[in-house]
Amino acid sequence: MTKTTDSTPTARGGKAAPAAKIKAGAGKPAAARADTPPAAGSGAADKPASRKRTTAPSRRSTSRPTPVTLRRVREMIAEAAYVKAESRGFSPDGCLDDWLEAEREVEGRLLLR
Repeated sequence: MTKTTDSTPTARGGKAAPAAKIKAGAGKPAAARADTPPAAGSGAADKPASRKRTTAPSRRSTSRPTPVTLRRVREMIAEAAYVKAESRGFSPDGCLDDWLEAEREVEGRLLLR
């Protein structure tokens, strides 16, 4: 780096070195700088942030049943069929009947919701 007569350090080619760049607005008073936030006593920063009011859920929305996924329906049927198979000793003769009866029971429970 070389020094010029105006005492600004320059790199080769006459351009100002990156470390010697002056910040925009560094010599201006704080009130004149556009990039600074307002002073603490200006009133804008004194107000607390407003909060949104949350309301309690209505009775109407809480009485609705939650939707059941197809995966959960299949799990419910499988559990009911297992209980039926267990009650008859897991004999292989009534597997299909257990499943079909479990389907009817689960469908009936879901329709009553």
